[in-house]
Amino acid sequence: MSVLAQLDQSVVRPALDRLAADLESGRWHERHRDLLGLEEDDAGYRLLVADL
Repeated sequence: MSVLAQLDQSVVRPALDRLAADLESGRWHERHRDLLGLEEDDAGYRLLVADL
């Protein structure tokens, strides 16, 4: 299950709306131009699986 689906949607929805607007306007690309040329990026998201 997506972590986003488990969060309070009254917080998530406005954030996703702002992201969509930034992507549509090109603002995201302007603000994060340094990320666009990277081959890879470690964003810190981890999935841990344990056999107990």
